[in-house]
Amino acid sequence: MIVAIGMAVVWAGYYVGLYGYCMVQGYDVTFGSLMGTSWTAAPQSPGGSGQAAPVPDPGTGTYLA
Repeated sequence: MIVAIGMAVVWAGYYVGLYGYCMVQGYDVTFGSLMGTSWTAAPQSPGGSGQAAPVPDPGTGTYLA
């Protein structure tokens, strides 16, 4: 029983931490959809227009469209 409780605490801590990371990074994802089998989240645009923010290309530093 103790092992099952420990596993539940670790699982809950992982998802709460992952959700916090997504919020800090600006991903538009709900906690319920984060725990789903698949989700598509994109960073919010700085202007709040609902479009995804541009993603910098790691090789060149320029922004991809």
